[in-house]
Parts: sequence; structure tokens; C-alpha cells
Amino acid sequence: MESRNHLIGDVGQAVMAGAIHGGVHLHAAAPSGPHRYDQLPLRAAAFQARDLPLGDGCTILVGMGGAGKTQIAADAAHRARAEGIEPVWIIAGSRDQVKAAYADLAARVSGVERSVDDAVRWYLGWLDDHPHLIVLDDVAAPADVHGLIPSGRVIVTTRDRGSAWRADGRDIVEVDLFTHDQARACLASWLEDHPHLLDGADDLVTELGHLPLAVAHAGAYLVDLGITCADYLDRFRAHHSRLPDLFPDDHDRVVATTWTLSIARANERRPVGLALPLMRLLSFLDPAGIPLQLLTSPTLHEYLGADKTQVHDAAHGLARLNLLSIDTHPAAAGVAICLHALVQRATREAGPPDAEIETAAEALCEIWPDVETDAALADALRHNATALGRNAEQAHPNPLWTPKPHDALILAGRSWKNAGQFTAARDHFTALLDYGTRVLELDAADCWPVRYFLADIRGHTGDATGAARDCRALLAELDPDERTALAVRGDIARWVGEAGDAKGASGELRALLADQERMLPPDDRETLTNRANIAHLRGVTGDVAGALAELRAVLGVRERVLGVDHPDTLGTRHRLAYFRDASGDSAGALVDGLELLTDLQRVFGPDHPDVLLARANAAGYRGGAGDPAGAVAEFEVLVADRLRLFPPDHPATLHDRENLAYWRGQSGDLHGALTAYRALLADRERILGPGHLHTVECRLGVAVLRHRAGDAIGALDDLDAVVAGRHRLVGPDDKLTLSLRRAAATWRFESGDPVSALAEARALAADQARVLGPDHPETSATRYHLAVWRQASGDTAGALADFEALLPDQRQGLGHDHPQTLSTRHHLIRLGSGDAKAKHAAIGALLLDFVAVFGADDPQTLMVRDDLAYQRAQCGDLAGALADFEALLPEEERVLGADHPTSIGTRHYISVLRSGRA
Repeated sequence: MESRNHLIGDVGQAVMAGAIHGGVHLHAAAPSGPHRYDQLPLRAAAFQARDLPLGDGCTILVGMGGAGKTQIAADAAHRARAEGIEPVWIIAGSRDQVKAAYADLAARVSGVERSVDDAVRWYLGWLDDHPHLIVLDDVAAPADVHGLIPSGRVIVTTRDRGSAWRADGRDIVEVDLFTHDQARACLASWLEDHPHLLDGADDLVTELGHLPLAVAHAGAYLVDLGITCADYLDRFRAHHSRLPDLFPDDHDRVVATTWTLSIARANERRPVGLALPLMRLLSFLDPAGIPLQLLTSPTLHEYLGADKTQVHDAAHGLARLNLLSIDTHPAAAGVAICLHALVQRATREAGPPDAEIETAAEALCEIWPDVETDAALADALRHNATALGRNAEQAHPNPLWTPKPHDALILAGRSWKNAGQFTAARDHFTALLDYGTRVLELDAADCWPVRYFLADIRGHTGDATGAARDCRALLAELDPDERTALAVRGDIARWVGEAGDAKGASGELRALLADQERMLPPDDRETLTNRANIAHLRGVTGDVAGALAELRAVLGVRERVLGVDHPDTLGTRHRLAYFRDASGDSAGALVDGLELLTDLQRVFGPDHPDVLLARANAAGYRGGAGDPAGAVAEFEVLVADRLRLFPPDHPATLHDRENLAYWRGQSGDLHGALTAYRALLADRERILGPGHLHTVECRLGVAVLRHRAGDAIGALDDLDAVVAGRHRLVGPDDKLTLSLRRAAATWRFESGDPVSALAEARALAADQARVLGPDHPETSATRYHLAVWRQASGDTAGALADFEALLPDQRQGLGHDHPQTLSTRHHLIRLGSGDAKAKHAAIGALLLDFVAVFGADDPQTLMVRDDLAYQRAQCGDLAGALADFEALLPEEERVLGADHPTSIGTRHYISVLRSGRA
């Protein structure tokens, strides 16, 4: 996300955050709440409440598979939700899965990317201060969650009965099988409308071992087929005796038997023969939530030999027999199909995979949207792809590596990256690369898609130079004429630019564009993206007019080829508004920004992150167009909406609070702005730590406001801390850090310490000449102020020498008519040793240039006229000088004010000339 910075003062004395100008890509909407992880299971049909002590601390539900642990935890979670606490439900198949879930949740809650271990620590600490219910479902062993169980209310479900669970005062609750009466009551609930079918119920529940999952299967089967419990028992016994000896646990054999009966019955229902292959395919996906959209996949339809309606009916037939559940609640639109893990296992073990894994992978790819606007769906797709990948690793050979990893595996990592969850994305791709090279013993070249995204993530997490290097290594292994190679070249240019070499990036992009136009179809989307990136580079390197012209051309093509609502089209309009504002046309940018906001709201809805970002941009444009009070009002509403949609500590919320504080200051409310900045600084220090770059930059806002409020010493202390912080975080050669060093030197000179200011300015000028070049505008500005300060300190000879050395570099780097070049010429004339007549003539010639560049009414032009009149007096023409001053005074009073020191000085000199004392 780009940000707009506001220069404070005529020489860029300090920088404050202003309106956010977001990145040009559109991204997934934030989750509806920060807490949901895996899908919360539905309450079971005919659920039997059991009088179990679930306390306010950590409760360990221990019992065999199918005993109902998950349903007991789910019932507690649904009750917590009704009480206003959104539960966190995590399928805890391994320690790594739990840590990954915590890291993902930490990124959602805070919006800050951390390493996995740091994220886990942060999230556990965050839970200490927030009411919660964490459910860790199906934990294999205590070691898998050691150190990962937070304080507060936690429910763990596990089959492990080890004594390690009893540490730290945890409540161990044995979840036994149903009692005989509970099992019979469960059957009676299923057969509430068919009580005559309960004949033989006592014998049946005894044969089922009072196992809740098996009783539920039997109950659904009885209702569907309309047979008695005694009839079911006969069928159960017949199938049970024929099961192969694959189940070491007799209770697993019971579930396998009830599953066999139920799946056979589902397969007999219309459409006949679809239930079993559909169930087989679903058994390799995420039991916590499979997108209902999967049932619309053409690949799935082709595999099953069925149409959309038939697949829908087959899925609901499985649900009718309690083999899966389908959540039809609107909030579950993204994750709607849930299965019991034990049922999935029984399904997978009924036979080796045929083409189900490949079909499931293709189906996920088909329903994966190019632009993820539904966060719940994106979450579900990622978890299903990773679950499918884990299950595929049990097959030999792995059907998802041929030898490159299947697109479904790549899409999962890309989705995490696009959602800003770079740690999760990096871990995902790192695991894929390790599996491909170590387990499958593939060459690194075969894993190029994984390496491509790892390089991309490296760049997104701050190492642009390393990302460019990785991309170049990858490019050397690709066919240069492949589309993939063109994409990698685009990324190389991007990271070269991010590393600070805008010229090099521009050269890379222009060479790429020539090849794209030669190799790709006209108006290809990638070519248009490259043209937009070239335009963006033109804008950020100073050619704003050229950037605007090129972006307008790209917009016309994108509207024609992609449509007006395509994210690329909307992103182009965002860039146009951004550079229109950068060109000084904030009013025009506001018009463009408001029109874009209207369209984004129509496409994505009012609460989408890109809509909120567009609102921030529009508010910033409004402030830049001269209505800071209007910007304050809009940011106040926006911050309230951020707090409604996101946690208080979310980065977007904090950034808009900073925007609000800035525009308060611009509207004249320095006290309110400073109070807001100090509160924000405290929050940034608490969330990110005092050394984080965002914290350091927030301290800059405090420094600038203290300076504007008259607290020069306190402001300078803050600014010194900012410079030290940036020096530590981004290095001594960062351009903004160099600018802030000049601000610190300026403030030090103004506070009465010219010796230190001059020493800092000399060191800074040397560093800028080394980093930026001797004729760079920033270097020239520092050298100019160094000369001015030497003159003000009484070192006229030194100042003259500095100005003389500076002028050739200014003419080379800035041009002959640049304001600083003209000012240096003025200083050289005044400090030079020529006689008064020569100086008068030189200033007269210089005045013409000032009028041409600044205009007749500019204060600097008036200052040159003032000096011209003074030199006329020095030549002895007192009458002429008096006439010049008398003509100048009304214009100074009109432009500067009657009480301005220059106006007062002119009136005094007129008095002296009139009295004949000059």
C-alpha cells in the first residue's frame, strides 16, 4: 500500500503521513470477524445433551473416536456464539497445524505479518485481554499443543488419555459412550414421528456399543428406509461380519459398518450410483468445511457423469443419511459441507483412490475466483487444497505432482499471499519445495512455480534485492519465449524498482514491453499491466504528466477489453486519481476519487477493504483541495467504520487514525491533532514496539506538531529519535532519512545552536552527494542552507565560497531558472565585492528573471526589488531610492501585511531617506 507524504515547510523540513493512497491491486475482503478459523460444526440432529462439567478454564474432552466429543464442543461453541463470543474452532491434526492457525489468526486480528513463532506468542498474549472460546479439535497428543493452550476458556478434544493432560490444573472430562438410555433416546429422537420403528431398539443400541456416531447413522438410515430397529440390526450383523480386518479398534469397525450400510443406501437413491463416488471425492478434502460451490464444478460433473441437479440431489441424499451435513445458513455460503473425520477415514479406507484426488484438485481450481472478494470462500479453498495435498501424499505416486505441483497447491499459497498473509504463504511454498526436492527427489527446475512465488513473497516482505536475484536465477532456467519467462521478467523489473533503481526498472520494463508486443496478442492483459507499471514509474520519478497520459491510454483499452468493473480497470482509475493529485490537481483527483468510490461500492459492497481505501483517498484529496475540515469529518466516519469492521489494533484502523490526526492539524486544531498523535504513538509502541518503522514515523508526526505548536526543543528531541530510528531500521542512505536529517539541522539552527546545525549540514551534504549526486535537488537544498546559515552566523567569506561552488551544480541539476538557482545568484551578488553600481545593475537584471519565474507579487520578487532600491541608495541616488521604496511599500503591505518585518523595514528606511539621514 502506497502512502502519500506531506512535506512541511518550504525545504521539506519534515514529513507527516497524509491520505493513504492504496496499491493498485484489489484484494480479498477481510473476514467478517477476526476469530473464525475452521468452520464451526453444525449441531447434530437428535443431539443428546450430557451433564458434563465444562468450566471457564481449559477442559480436555477425552474419549474414543465417534464418542461425541466434537459435538459436545460444538454445542458449547454455539452457546458461546449466542452469548456474543465468536468461537475459534481449529482442527488440530498436528502441532504445525495449530501454530499455523494461530499465526493466521494473529495476522487477521493485528494485520501485521510476523514469523510463525512470534505470531503465536502475540496471539496467545492478545487472547489474555479478550474474551474467547478456543476449541482445539482432534488433538493427537499433549505434546502437539504444549505451550499452545492459552489462558481462559479452552476446549480440547482428544483420544489420548495420557497423564500429561493433567498438568496446570486442567479439567479432564471423560466423554464416554452414550449410556443405554441416552443411546435409546437418540434413536427415539430420530424416530419421533415413527415410534413404531423402535421395535428392537434396545438390542440395536447394545450391538452398536452405544457409540454416538453409529447411533446417529442408524437413526438416519431408519428414517430414510422406514424399517424397524430389529431389521436394521439384521443388516448390521450381516455387513459387520464381512468387513476386512482393517480396523484395530472395534468401535472403528462399528462406524465402518454403519457407514457401509448408509453409503449403500445413499447410492441406491436417485440419482442411482452417484453417492459413493461423490463421498469418495469429498473424503480427501477438509472435513471442517468444503465449499458448496464445488458441486457446480464441470470437472466434477464429468467425472460423475451427472449434471448439476443430480449432483445436488446426491449430496443432499448423503446429508439425509447423516454421512455429511450441509449448512444452508447465508453466513456459511463459503463453507457449507462438513464431514466427520472418522467417516472420511472409513470412506478412504474402503478402497484405494482412483481419480478422486485429481478430480477434486481440478474442481477446486475451477471454482477458485481470479479475484477473491469472499473471504470465507477463500479460506475454505485454501484449507481444502492443503488437506487434499496432505491426503495425496499418502498415495504412491502422488497424483498432484506430475512432476510440477498441481495448480490447486499453487493457488492455495498464492491466495494466502494475496490476502497479505505472507508468513502462511511462505511456509506453504517452503513445505512444497521441501517435499518436491527431498521426498520426490525432483530437480529444482521442476519446482519453478514454487520458487517463483517464494521469490515474490521475499520481495513483499522487504527483501526486494533478494527477490530480484531469485527471479534472475529462475529466469535462466526458463525458455525465454515462454509467457512464464515474460512474467518473471516483469517481477525482476518490479523488484529492481522496489530496491531503489527506478532507472534500471524502467529499462527492464521497456525491453519487456517490446517483447510482449512482439510475442503476445494485441491488448494482452499482461502487456497492459506492463504499460501501467511503466506509467507508474514515470510518475514516481517525476514525469507526472507523462504518467497521466499513458494511464489514460491504458484505461481506454482496459475498459474495452476487460470491462469497466474489472479490477485492473478500477486499479488504473485509482492510479489516475493518485497522479492527478500528485500533479497538484487535488480538486480533479477528488472528482475522480468519488466516481471511483461509487463504482467500487456497487461492485464490492460498502464494507470491502478497497471501498474503505477509496474513502480514505477521497478524504485525503478533499483535504488537499483546500477543505481540511471536510477531510476531518470524513475520516471521523471512516475510523468509526474501521472500528466496526476490524479490531482496534488493525493497521488500516491505525493508519486512518493517523490521517485523521494529520488533517486535524491542517484544519488548525493543533492541540487535538497532537493529542491524537500521542495516543496513536502509544498504541503503535504497544502493538509493534518502539523500534518498528511505523512507530518511528508516527513519532515524526508528534515532532512536527510540537514544532508547529512552538515547542522547538521537544520537537527536536523527537525528530532526533526519528532520525536515529530510521537510520537503524532502513540504513543511513535512505532518502527520507537524509531529508529528515536536514530538517533536524534546520530546527537546530532555528533553536539557537548554529554550530551543531552547521556541522550536521556539512556531514549531510557529503552523504547526499555520495548517495544522490552533487547536483541532485536534495543535495543542492542542503548545500544552499549550509551557505545561508554560514552567512547568518557571520562567516561571510565561507558563505560566499559555498555559494560559488554551489551555483554550477544548481545550473546543471536544477536549471538556470530554478528558484534556488536564482536565490543563489542573488546571494552571490549581495556578498560579492563589486561596487554599488555593478551590484545595482546585476540585481536589476536578476529582477527580470525573478518576475518571469515567480511573478511580480511573489514575496521573493518583492525582496529583490527591496534590495534593488537599497543598492540605488548605495550608489548615491537617494531620491531615486526613496521613489522606489515608496512604490514598493503598498505592494509589500498588500502581499505580506503591514506588520510583516519587511514592510516595517521599508517604512523605516523611507523615514530615514525623507529625513536626509541616509
